[in-house]
Amino acid sequence: MEPSQFFNSNAGTYYDTDAGMGTMNELSARHIEQGVCGRVLSIGGMWPRHSPEAVSSLDLVVADVSDEMLRPHREAGISTVLDDARALSFPDESFDHVVLPLVLHHITEQSWRAARREVQKVLGEVRRVLKAGGQIWISEFSVSRPVYWVEAAAAPVTRLVLGFAGIPLVVMHSAEFYRGVLLRQRFTDLSSYYPAPSDASWRDPIRPIIGLPWLKVPRGLYPVRPVVLSAVAAW
Repeated sequence: MEPSQFFNSNAGTYYDTDAGMGTMNELSARHIEQGVCGRVLSIGGMWPRHSPEAVSSLDLVVADVSDEMLRPHREAGISTVLDDARALSFPDESFDHVVLPLVLHHITEQSWRAARREVQKVLGEVRRVLKAGGQIWISEFSVSRPVYWVEAAAAPVTRLVLGFAGIPLVVMHSAEFYRGVLLRQRFTDLSSYYPAPSDASWRDPIRPIIGLPWLKVPRGLYPVRPVVLSAVAAW
């Protein structure tokens, strides 16, 4: 199933659950909102648990491949565009900030190797539509380098198993991979923010797969770490 079809069918589930990461998502959202200003593009929907007060001060556009994912934002009066992050329809240097909220791990073309190429495509497009000196914000779930290579080896089996449930392959990349792509795309001043709620416990239940809301694992057994990466488009 294509991601657009999957999210058209599962948009309600996506917006109704925080997957057990609610507090971390809120911390990530607050961090992004403290930095964004001017004309802002959010690709793949809004950053999780965004503040309506913070959003109201922005010239904001939300782009997504799924019309159902765009619906809540459109109904809230936010400008929306049905668009593909790999070939954005916006002119060069259109935005002051671009936010990628928990979207890059979904752009995979059903292959771990292809997922790496697709991320480079997306970040190249982001660089194109950003004004010189503009800023990118990537909110993602990162994995350690050893987990990343295990994930690569297991990707064909993972794709097969998820396919039985009609769920597209997802690939959680390492923070190091994202940093490398950002540098190759002429971004500078890279910074990383790792949200760490004081009340988080390894026992907290996590729902790791949107299409399987009944599946829960303890946070300590789910080898991902939320991160917000930001960088500046070089002059």
